Amino acid sequence: MQDVTLDLTATAIEAEPAFNFESSATTEQPLRRRIIAVSEGIHNGINFSGEEIRRMVQTAIELKEKEGRDYFAAPLVLDHSGRFLDKVGSTYNLFYDEELKAAVADVEFWTYTPMLKESSILLMAGLVTLPTATA
Repeated sequence: MQDVTLDLTATAIEAEPAFNFESSATTEQPLRRRIIAVSEGIHNGINFSGEEIRRMVQTAIELKEKEGRDYFAAPLVLDHSGRFLDKVGSTYNLFYDEELKAAVADVEFWTYTPMLKESSILLMAGLVTLPTATA
């Protein structure tokens, strides 16, 4: 079995905020979306089965609970970059969608630095688009 690092920056499936999170690092209303993190199929030359994705989601949930965190250790990253400065958000909820055979995540884009604020403004204005998911 090959070790794979998943970057949960994937595809937007809703245009409206998904959940009303109770806390935020800023006094401004954060930008929240529900995205498909990874779906069944071949991505970057790696075949992801629905069952593997289901196990990944379950393991991530168990680790979050064990560590007592209110977020997942799966940041939103620009262009799948490994650069620290390209991290633009956090994952707060994760579940497996049977119909889509996909890991679905509720995410929050950070807006508390000038660069992050500009990125979220562009996203909200529709000047930066996320591909629409198809089931």
